[in-house]
Amino acid sequence: MSELKTGQVVRLKSGSPKMTVKGPDGDAWAVQWIDRNGKLQGDSFHADMLEIFVPAERY
Repeated sequence: MSELKTGQVVRLKSGSPKMTVKGPDGDAWAVQWIDRNGKLQGDSFHADMLEIFVPAERY
């Protein structure tokens, strides 16, 4: 995943809550999410650690 876009919803490949891309942060991407307690959290991750979130289809 070489190019992410601000506002895209992503997850860590190893599993995580849904996170929103804020933008590039050096050689990583800044993201933010709401934790279980309703608090806004943020961090930066290398693009190789992230995957675009695709919601499951509902039947």
